[in-house]
Amino acid sequence: MALSYDLSKIENFETLCHDTMTEAEAEEAGTTFEKLLKETIFFGPGWSELEGISELEVLAGKERKLVRMSMVTHSLIFATMALGLGEIVEATEVEFYARLATLRKLRGCWLSVVEDGESVPRPITFAEVQVHRGLTTNSPNIGWAEWSRKVLEDTRRSVMEDDKVEDIRLPPWLAPVSVHVEDALSVIERLGKGLQSPEYESEEVQTRAEKLSSRHLGQVYRWAHALEEMHQKWFELDERNEEWIDAMDVLVEEE
Repeated sequence: MALSYDLSKIENFETLCHDTMTEAEAEEAGTTFEKLLKETIFFGPGWSELEGISELEVLAGKERKLVRMSMVTHSLIFATMALGLGEIVEATEVEFYARLATLRKLRGCWLSVVEDGESVPRPITFAEVQVHRGLTTNSPNIGWAEWSRKVLEDTRRSVMEDDKVEDIRLPPWLAPVSVHVEDALSVIERLGKGLQSPEYESEEVQTRAEKLSSRHLGQVYRWAHALEEMHQKWFELDERNEEWIDAMDVLVEEE
């Protein structure tokens, strides 16, 4: 799915989300319009002529300008895919920044700039996320639990591959069913402990809990009970599958 975005709901998006450069500024930076327009950009916004200025206006003395999307705006647009959040609004801006900062701690800065010919990490601030309220993309929204698990799984695989250590934990698409069952049980156990928190003893929270419908919680506990009963069965099934695969390997080798 191609990434699409909308900046029109961002306050002052025309100036906030775009950089401009005059010929004098280009010269001060040690470059020219011609070089900037021919520059090959592998990842990032490129410069183009600012529309709306005719050749006659230029001849009359009106200053030419180049324009490009802001590096911060460009980075935030593509970050929506990695963060599992398709929009920045007041309700999501803290979560958006939290995930962005989490990835920065794990993998380094999302954005870098060139200084003195070298690429330098450039962290995006919470204030910059806030002023981009209204940014939307078609990236699907993913909850924190699913997102953080995926990020840690990916980071673990990357670290183990870089260090050339064979991991004992298989990636999700290869892991046996018993591993998924065990992971699900740990999530349900955390849910149970959370529901025992003193926070849930308040009248306001209990009223909200009643509105959620007790049958949903009952269903969760029934799933937990079924998973506990099935866990050993799945484990045994996985062992039998491994024996079957080994046997098939032997047959192939004999042929």
